[in-house]
Amino acid sequence: MATRRGTKPAAAVVSAEDGERLEWEILKQCIASTSMSESLTSALSVHTLVLQAIVYQCLFVARTMHRVKAMASAWETSKDSPDSVLPPLFPPSAMAASPMQVHIGIIGCGTVGSALLNGLLGCGLFHKTCFTVSTRQPHLLELYRDAGVRCCYDNRYAAEQSDLLFLCCLPGHLKAVVAEIEGHLPKHTVVMSVAMGVFAETLSGMLSHPFVITTYLKTYLVSEHFNNDQHPVDEKDKDRDLALLTCPFDDPEFFFRLTLSLVAPWHQRGFSVEKAFTMALKGALNRDFALPMDLAQRIPTLSPRPDPLGCSLNSSMVRRTSPKKLDLSSSVTLATLEAPKSRRQGLTSRWEEVCSAEYVSRYIFRLNPSEWLSMLRARYAEVCLNTP
Repeated sequence: MATRRGTKPAAAVVSAEDGERLEWEILKQCIASTSMSESLTSALSVHTLVLQAIVYQCLFVARTMHRVKAMASAWETSKDSPDSVLPPLFPPSAMAASPMQVHIGIIGCGTVGSALLNGLLGCGLFHKTCFTVSTRQPHLLELYRDAGVRCCYDNRYAAEQSDLLFLCCLPGHLKAVVAEIEGHLPKHTVVMSVAMGVFAETLSGMLSHPFVITTYLKTYLVSEHFNNDQHPVDEKDKDRDLALLTCPFDDPEFFFRLTLSLVAPWHQRGFSVEKAFTMALKGALNRDFALPMDLAQRIPTLSPRPDPLGCSLNSSMVRRTSPKKLDLSSSVTLATLEAPKSRRQGLTSRWEEVCSAEYVSRYIFRLNPSEWLSMLRARYAEVCLNTP
């Protein structure tokens, strides 16, 4: 009896262990079939490098959310500091499903979406059952489906199932996708878009959802650095160079939105301000710090209403400023790290203040701008290159 390619015969009987091994072999075939590393070794094309940089930024957010959720689960269990029971950021494998797993949705599985899915599967941190992929051509993802990844053409379903939702569609398709998923995002879901030219403020307003992050890239810097004949890039250093060159923390808006998306949802779920900030900053930066004594007074406690963020934080209140290029020269001042100022006063401005790079760097880590950006870039490269 004929069977589909890549699947086992219907009559075959295998053990659970053999089935798991078979599924992992199929996943490795998926990853190898569209591996970015092969094209990178053959030619350092700008297009491929930009694609890798986008995947780096998405992986950083996913890994950070995984760590924060693990800390939250450990804290709820132990009622003490979760450091003693927190799993490492880079475990050898994560092939067993766990309540600590972050459920990830991907809408659009073209060039960027498939590269991102391969990266997430290949990092060994997320179980295959944590993914929901929505694409207009789900039949092209047959190998992934056979391996246990949920593949469909239902953007609304993907949004409803996700803790972290990646929008990997083209900018021209974004409006239609947003129209489908608006109003169907869980309150805590973080949305990350890779669509070039669409600001986080704009997308947040379209979705009526506050926790929105966008990738931050300056492609001309990639072209100038890697296509410089006078100073060729060493092959063994190219990945680290790319991570440092495209570090999204060079834009203070990225740090603000990431911190807000890590702190506010957990505070909304009942964690204190101090615990929410500890989980967010420890998960993102993995550095010791001391929270200011007045931190809790700077943010109002969110009341347990059906829409607890309704009056204190919404997409129309979070304004985006133009991105600023930051360098590590002595001319950098704290003014360049200031958070965007809301046009409305009150509760929202407090969130913007304490989640800003200026506040966190000065009052929590007590670092000057150069030290702060150096720490952010080093941490970002460490996570991207999977080097604990």
